[in-house]
Amino acid sequence: DLTWEKSKNLNIGLEAAFLNNRLKLETEYFLKKTSDMLYNMPYPISSGISYVPMNLLDMQNKGIEFTISATPIQTKDFIWNLSFNGTHYSNKILNLPEDKRENGIIHGTASLFRLMEGGSIYDLYTYEYAGVNPETGAAQWYMDEKDANGKVTGRTVTEDYTQASKYELGSTLPDFQGGFSTDFAYKGIDLSIATNFQIGGKIYDSMYSSFMHAGSNIGSNWHKDILNAWTPENKNTNVPIMDGAQNSNSQSSRFLINASFFNIRNISLGYTFPKEWMKVAFIQNARVYLSGENLLTITKFEGSDPERMAGDGYMPIRQYTVGVNVTF
Repeated sequence: DLTWEKSKNLNIGLEAAFLNNRLKLETEYFLKKTSDMLYNMPYPISSGISYVPMNLLDMQNKGIEFTISATPIQTKDFIWNLSFNGTHYSNKILNLPEDKRENGIIHGTASLFRLMEGGSIYDLYTYEYAGVNPETGAAQWYMDEKDANGKVTGRTVTEDYTQASKYELGSTLPDFQGGFSTDFAYKGIDLSIATNFQIGGKIYDSMYSSFMHAGSNIGSNWHKDILNAWTPENKNTNVPIMDGAQNSNSQSSRFLINASFFNIRNISLGYTFPKEWMKVAFIQNARVYLSGENLLTITKFEGSDPERMAGDGYMPIRQYTVGVNVTF
């Protein structure tokens, strides 16, 4: 019963240059609608198979991306360049099968997402952490209260994870992401700086979660935040009691982190020797340089690289390099 996915695309771009090409703008609007989109529909384990591919939904992606570059200063001995790029896009599920529209489809790693008509494939759907009971140190989660007809009338908290309710808790899709770079050159000296950033969106920091276990993972290390776990002398905390029998480390909004970050990806400083100096040694060009990679990352993440959507990758390694480039 499978058919090909059908896709309709619209791209509108604009390129402009001003002030003798010292100010440039490139921007593009894109719109893509996909119908009969293939989706691996999960099946019960008892069926003997994990999923069945189906033409399940219609989806739309749209957004805008741009790059602005400028040369504020340009003289015989000195040049300064700037570049700024950014992207904003949205995702929307246009249509689901009729029998899936009311409750949606739970999907993703550890069933962390839910597909709903009018929503996004990046919408989070999980348990909401309600903090720690200050008297017992037990973890708490929110739970719906219902009347005799099953209608939700409010919510309360529970220490029984199996009784907790799932809620829509935002999206992993960022509001805006981009990068900024600049470079200078003066009489053989060059300096370049490259950064990137993200604003908005959430991510499940599964690595931090694994480091915050309550003692049940024998032989595994802890994050330093475990030192703030509840004790009779430390009741004002968000870290539950160290009780391996409780589900305190189970999936919930406790480990949903704001995915915003700012990263200095690279700084490079170099010097190119004057060519007349190099002629004596029969060298065409010679440059020495010092560079650093991943020098600074500002983020709320504790255990993962914020650029990895899965939240399960170590922070990138900080590197320093000293080098010499010689052309004979």
